[in-house]
Amino acid sequence: VLSTIAKLFLGFLPEVVDVVNRKGWLRPRVRSDDELPLLMTATYSVPAMGCVACINKINASVSPLVVSSDSWLEDKGGTTKVTFRAKDEDMVKRTAEKIAESIRSAGFTSCTLQKVAQETER
Repeated sequence: VLSTIAKLFLGFLPEVVDVVNRKGWLRPRVRSDDELPLLMTATYSVPAMGCVACINKINASVSPLVVSSDSWLEDKGGTTKVTFRAKDEDMVKRTAEKIAESIRSAGFTSCTLQKVAQETER
């Protein structure tokens, strides 16, 4: 009897997983653009960035906090530019600092915020 129940359960498991994924029952709620109306871009100087592995590490460290990120190497170190959404100016400051802390936690302790600017919607 137990083996029959286990077979039925395992037989229908893919369908159950598919329904859960389609309905989004387990996905976190994503905030709409109306809740976070400001689209901001922050630029960080990262003097310790020296290779493609560094770029990948920085982009991975900030990805949970941002809409997009781009990092590149320069003559001395590198630069990271991130785009994120915020509700108000206070949230802009907090998020920009969280991003800097994320970069520092990835091992780039000399990271400094260069500028924050509001983007226009495309």
